[in-house]
Amino acid sequence: MTLLIFAAFFAVLGIVCILIPFHIGMTGICLLLLAAVLAALWLLKRKNAPKVWGRILIALTALSMTVIFGAMAAIIVQGRDDVMPEKAPKFVVVLGAQIQGDQPSLTLKKRLDRAYEYLTEHPETLDNGWSGIYINEAGLNDNGTSIYTTQGEQVLAIDAPNKILFVRVKGSGWRGVLAIAKDPSLLCIGTSANISQGTDPFSKGSGQTVGEIVQNVEGGILGITASGFIDVSPNGVLGQGNGGRLAGYCMAQGAEYNVDYHATNSGWHKFSRMELHDDNLMYIKATTDPISENCTDAFEFEPAMIVDGEVLVNEWWSELNPRSCIGQSDKYEILMLVIEGRGASGSWGTDIAHCAEILKNHNCEQAINVDGGASGMMWYNGEYLTRCANGVSSDGRPVPNACVYRAAGYDSDTPSGDTQ
Repeated sequence: MTLLIFAAFFAVLGIVCILIPFHIGMTGICLLLLAAVLAALWLLKRKNAPKVWGRILIALTALSMTVIFGAMAAIIVQGRDDVMPEKAPKFVVVLGAQIQGDQPSLTLKKRLDRAYEYLTEHPETLDNGWSGIYINEAGLNDNGTSIYTTQGEQVLAIDAPNKILFVRVKGSGWRGVLAIAKDPSLLCIGTSANISQGTDPFSKGSGQTVGEIVQNVEGGILGITASGFIDVSPNGVLGQGNGGRLAGYCMAQGAEYNVDYHATNSGWHKFSRMELHDDNLMYIKATTDPISENCTDAFEFEPAMIVDGEVLVNEWWSELNPRSCIGQSDKYEILMLVIEGRGASGSWGTDIAHCAEILKNHNCEQAINVDGGASGMMWYNGEYLTRCANGVSSDGRPVPNACVYRAAGYDSDTPSGDTQ
């Protein structure tokens, strides 16, 4: 009976610890577990069970408590705030704990107090305000930050003025970068300065690298590939195209290219068209559908990955390769994903289904694969964030166009171009 009384006592005490606003919920959970163990011991004793079961239960409980309280102690020690750096950092991150009702928990209050004290001593930390926070550890020679998203992804860069977050995505044998851009009105399609149209193998057009195309666009700051191109040189050598001969239809900020040449499906090829409309939403359509009247930008490639929230799986795209894709989340965020491959940075690439899974983890509603392989690169603010899959070029292959995200403050009402 004594065991049962103690079990009841610890159970009540655990419930109280969870309910009171002092951020000791973990202690309350431990007390409830202890109450459960005591109740189990009482039950074993009442059933005249062999004593060995009671000893095993006690040993497991002691081990569990050691692990739990050891972890809590480690967190406290590693997260101590009694030592502040002499040199002011460029940013301050306040890690929260809990909100009890409309008040911060004791732990969160302490952290906020320490942050306030530090900012009082180092006011230059917020010279540009909270909205001006800029952290960039996304370069090829950088190691990223110590900040992680709720999905467990390492944060590489935070560009608050332009509303862009960069995170590392990786798994066994592959790695890449996901850019999450918050303002869909800043997305457009940019083109090579000498883009060529049609299927003429002797056309004199030429492509540019993703970084060059981003810089062609007024206000351009971030970009990845878009359409594919006819990969044949002017003298007929396969695989040596100069990136200038656009494959399929494209609209770049109102200007149309290849009006009479839409990508067509044949065999396992399943082309789709990505359209951006003036409502700042992304739409995935069949290449045989007419161009929407309110379309501002568009390109055609394959395959469509996610349409209206539904993941489309294409078994023909199951090889491990460098991948690039673009999508839009249910919060209207623009998602740009590039996976390195063919040995670049030890990454061998992944398949389309896995890319779709990564995007769905960010609540993607619409997504389409874009030109990958050695063409697939991500360029941001003057540098490439991914390595080229051919192991030779630092800039990637020249391409006809790119998905470009412009810097905040760009005037999206700039007059569009004319039909080409």
